[in-house]
Amino acid sequence: MQIAQAPPDEVLRQLDELLQPEGTLIPVPSVRLRRFDYTHLRVWCHLRAVYGIPTIELVEYLRDLMPTDALEIGAGNGAFGRALGIPRTDSYLQSWPEIRALYAAQQQPVIDYPGDVECLDYVDAIEKYKPQAVFGSWVTHKYDPGNHAAGGNVYGVSWEALLARCPLCVMYGNKAVHQGNPAMKHPKLRRLQAPWMWSRARCPEDNAVFIWDLRE
Repeated sequence: MQIAQAPPDEVLRQLDELLQPEGTLIPVPSVRLRRFDYTHLRVWCHLRAVYGIPTIELVEYLRDLMPTDALEIGAGNGAFGRALGIPRTDSYLQSWPEIRALYAAQQQPVIDYPGDVECLDYVDAIEKYKPQAVFGSWVTHKYDPGNHAAGGNVYGVSWEALLARCPLCVMYGNKAVHQGNPAMKHPKLRRLQAPWMWSRARCPEDNAVFIWDLRE
């Protein structure tokens, strides 16, 4: 995201109350976030390497949606999986020296992975846990050189492979941010949007839970 002016110190202090001392996110009621200027919230997310924000309402919805043997991939700071009580895994991409150098050049803060987020890419994580449901927040799709306009990341998730291995896949994201994901055209996709969804996205009205349910 384009860096805007940092929020006042007092606003940063209040927003940092969403974090545990070790830097992990605490789910809070959505109404608590409404008191902040949205630009300030976005810049705080940038500074703290936060993407999707777990509100209590969102966590409760996800808990009702997914079975207990679900798995979080691309977990980052692990806030969602921790709140849901499911295994949290990540490839630790943002810890790789070449990726850290790239992010530094872009003035993009990186995630400090907590110890309870297991270092596994999504393929190895699914092989280990064999979940009936997979969840990810702000998961980037795999870059396809044949479709450059769709964006993505060369180290991203192949949704074709993911959907072939797991009957229920759920992602918290944003329609504009993730529009290039080829799974957005899948016939089994359904979306949920609600006012209790918050993130770093430019257009919060596009925040959504994306659900691919292949169990039927």
